[in-house]
Amino acid sequence: MTQRILLAGIFILFAFHSRAETGSRSIEPYHARPYSVQFIDEMSAHHEGGVEMAEMAISKAYHSKLKEMAKMMKQAQQEELAKMADWRVRWYSSSPSYTYMGAEMDMSKLEKLSGPEFDIAFLDTMIMHHPGAIFLGREAAGRSEKSEIRAFGKKISNAQQKELNEMRKMRDNWTKQ
Repeated sequence: MTQRILLAGIFILFAFHSRAETGSRSIEPYHARPYSVQFIDEMSAHHEGGVEMAEMAISKAYHSKLKEMAKMMKQAQQEELAKMADWRVRWYSSSPSYTYMGAEMDMSKLEKLSGPEFDIAFLDTMIMHHPGAIFLGREAAGRSEKSEIRAFGKKISNAQQKELNEMRKMRDNWTKQ
């Protein structure tokens, strides 16, 4: 039974990643678009989830260090979202936008928590979230047809790796207390 569910999930993910439905109901193969527009759409969706998470931590975090990190993450990702939105309009305005399943995160558990328990659950969630941006950034650094996006991807992957390392240290320190 578990194998069937896993295989069904893999099939759905593959089918979704291969093509997506746009608001106009037209279907365009996902990989038919230039790589850079795929990156912009995927990283934008990823960052939107990160900003939403950071906003929650700014208002709910127990540790001031986590609140400050969340403020920095929100500011950086909002700046990156603005840059990607500008590129999207300048370079790819005729390409349909895609909605990526899985880009949004289930934050219902976090909404119910407070104090140190919130901080640990937030860190756990972000520790799982950051590798997605690291992967996308590294991939863009090697695959994009736009030099600006190659440099941007490298910058994002480096920043997210640094944040990931810091979050792991915070989590380790706070779970030992």
